Amino acid sequence: LISADEVTIAEEFWRQRHTAADAAGQRDAERWLCEQLDPRRAAHVARTHRPTVDAEGQLHFPKTPRRSEAVQARARALPKRFAAVGVLAGVRRFIAFGNPIPDTLDFAPELLPDLEAKTGAAWMHDYAEAERVGMAITIDLARTQQQGQPAILDRGLDTLLVVGVDDQAPAAGAKTLGELLEAHLYTDGLEFTAQGTASNNTDEAIAGWTEGLDDLDGWFARELDGRDLASHQASEAARTGAALGLLDDTLLPRVERADMREDQSAAAMNEALWPVTWGRYLEDLLAPAGAASAVPGPIIAQARKWFIDQVRGGATLPTLTVGSQPYGLLPIRPTLQPGDVGGADGPFLIGLEHLLLHLRREWRRALADLPRIDPVDGVIARTDDDDDEQEAVSEILGALPHPQHFLIRRLYDQRGLLTSIFDFIIQLMALPAGDGGRFQGFGSWYQQRAGSLANAKHQLNTLQAFLTAAKRQLPADLAANAEVVVDVLIKMVERHRDRQEPLAELFPTLSKGVLARDVHDPKHHYAGYGNATEDRALTRPLVEAEDAPVGARAQDYLTSFAAQLPGSGGPRKAGLLPRGDNLRGL
Repeated sequence: LISADEVTIAEEFWRQRHTAADAAGQRDAERWLCEQLDPRRAAHVARTHRPTVDAEGQLHFPKTPRRSEAVQARARALPKRFAAVGVLAGVRRFIAFGNPIPDTLDFAPELLPDLEAKTGAAWMHDYAEAERVGMAITIDLARTQQQGQPAILDRGLDTLLVVGVDDQAPAAGAKTLGELLEAHLYTDGLEFTAQGTASNNTDEAIAGWTEGLDDLDGWFARELDGRDLASHQASEAARTGAALGLLDDTLLPRVERADMREDQSAAAMNEALWPVTWGRYLEDLLAPAGAASAVPGPIIAQARKWFIDQVRGGATLPTLTVGSQPYGLLPIRPTLQPGDVGGADGPFLIGLEHLLLHLRREWRRALADLPRIDPVDGVIARTDDDDDEQEAVSEILGALPHPQHFLIRRLYDQRGLLTSIFDFIIQLMALPAGDGGRFQGFGSWYQQRAGSLANAKHQLNTLQAFLTAAKRQLPADLAANAEVVVDVLIKMVERHRDRQEPLAELFPTLSKGVLARDVHDPKHHYAGYGNATEDRALTRPLVEAEDAPVGARAQDYLTSFAAQLPGSGGPRKAGLLPRGDNLRGL
C-alpha cells in the first residue's frame, strides 16, 4: 500500500517520464522521483501506481489502495512456534517448544495521540510477555539431568539449536516468504552477494554492502522497464527461487547481481580440477603398481559426476543480503537409509552417505585440536600460556573461508624402501648362529607365519606374539636386543596401518593391508611426502596482477589450457570456463 502523498508523487513522475523526449529525459524523471522518496521506496511506489496508456497517448492511473501514514512495524513471517534443542557430549539433553506465536507480532510501539505506547510490543522488554507470545522459552535445567551424563550447569552445552516449526501449507508459505523478500527489496534492501565478499571494513578492503543503491539506472531499468533481468537457468535468481519454492518468478530476477552464475563457475572449476585431485587419487593412488585401480571404473565415473555437480568448496546456494545482513542458505535433509534411493545410482549414493557420515565423525573429533573462544570464559587456547592465547585469537580472526594460496608437495612411492627394510630386518633375525646370526635364527618364527597374515591388525598381533616368544625363549641379553628390533617393526606396521585409514575401516576388501614384499596393495598405502625444502615451500599460485596485460591474465592461461585438452577441438567458447571475468585471484 502507498499513501495519498505517494500517489500524487507517482502520478507526477509518470507524467514526466511519459512526456520525456528521450532516455536522458526519463533518467531525469527518475532522479526527480528519488529526490521525493528513497530510491527503493520510489520504485515500489512507481510500480504500484503505474498507469496504462490509451491509443491517444493519455495516461490512466489505477485506483490504488491507500495506507495510513502511521504504520506500525510488524513481523508477518514468523513460524508457528520455536523449538530449542540442547546437545552435550553427543547426547540430546532436551527439546523444548515455545508457545504459539501470533500471526502478526508488533516489533515497535504504536504511539497513540496521548503519546502512550500500546502494549503490543511489550514482549520486547517483558520476559513473561515474551514467553506468552512464543518469543522466549524457559528450560528447567534440573529436569534435563540424565544419569551418568555431565550437568549442563557445570559444562554448558556443546550445541544449542533453535529452529522454527510451522504447519503452513507449502503454497501459502511460499507466498508469505515472497512477500517478505519483496518488502525488504523496497525498504532496507535485498541483493545477492558474491562469495568471499568482505562483510566488515578493514585497512585493505571495504565491506561489500553499502546502504544506498550503487546503480540507480540499473535499478529503475529492472524495476520499471523489465530490462537486464536474470533469465539464465544457472543464475543466482533461478537457483534460489527453486530452492526456496517461490511462486513469483519475477521477484528475484530483479534483485541486484541476480544474474551471477557462481555455481556454474564452481562446477567448471571442479571439472578442471578432477584429474589432479580425486581423479588422480581414485585412478592412480588406489591402484597397485602396474595394475588397475581397486575402485571399479563405473564407481569412479559416478564419483566424478557427483564431484562436478554437487561438491562445492564454497556455499551450496547463493547468499542473500537483507539490509546489511548476509544470509547463507543451507539445504538440509534426513540421512539416507537403504531403500530411500532407487535406480542405478542407489547403491553409490548410499555408500557415499556412509562414507560422509564416517568422515563427519572424524572431523568432529578433530575440533578438539582447533583454537576456539568460549562465550562465557573467553579464549580457550591449546595451553594456558598467555602468548598461546593471543595466538589463538589471531588464528581464529585470521581464518578465511576461501583459500588465498595453494601448496604442492611431492608424493613418493616408498613401497620398495619400506618392504625392503622390513624384510631385511626379519632375514637378519632368521640367520642361523652358524652363519653369524645374532638371534640364533629366531626370525624364522615370524617367517613361518607371514604367509597367513590377513591384514595389518593380524600382522601386529603376530609381531606382538613374536616379541613375547623371543622374551621367553632367548637368553636375556638377546631378548633385550630383540625387543628393540621388533619394536621398530611394530612401529613400521602401525604407521602402515594408520596410513590406510579410513579406507581399511570403510572398505575392508579394498586391500590386504599387510606390510610385506609379496603383498601388492594400492600405492596409496606406501605413499609419503618428500622432505626436501622445495617440497615444503609455497609454489607459485596463479594470481593475476592488477595490471596484467593480455596473455598474462588468468582467463588467457585457462583458455589456452582448455584448448590443449584432448578432444577439445580448439578454444572453447563456453562450458569449461563460462565466466572468465571472475577468475581474478585463481
